[in-house]
Amino acid sequence: MVSTELSSDTQVANGKGAPSKSINFDGFSPDKNILSDGNYKAVLSVLFKNGNISEAEIVTFIIDTKTPLINSLSADFLLFSPDGDGNKDNINIQQETML
Repeated sequence: MVSTELSSDTQVANGKGAPSKSINFDGFSPDKNILSDGNYKAVLSVLFKNGNISEAEIVTFIIDTKTPLINSLSADFLLFSPDGDGNKDNINIQQETML
C-alpha cells in the first residue's frame, strides 16, 4: 500500500500465495489519476491464513512533479574542447534553482 500521512491513496498489489519478488509503483491512484505532490510511504501488509496481519514499512518517498526554476546558470567558458589535449577539456557549470 502506498499512502500519505493523511490518507491511504493507492494499493499497488493484491494477491494470494507467494508474493512477487518486486512490485512496481507507477505514481497513479487505483482510478488511474496521477497522485498529488507530497510525502508518501510504502507499506507491505501480509494477511496470513490464520487471520494474523503483519506490516512492515518499506520506504518513504516524495512525489515532486514541479519543474524547478533556474535562477542563474554560468560556466567557466562558453566553448570547450573535450579532445584530451589538456586545453579546455573540462568545463565547470554552476546552476542555482528555486522551487
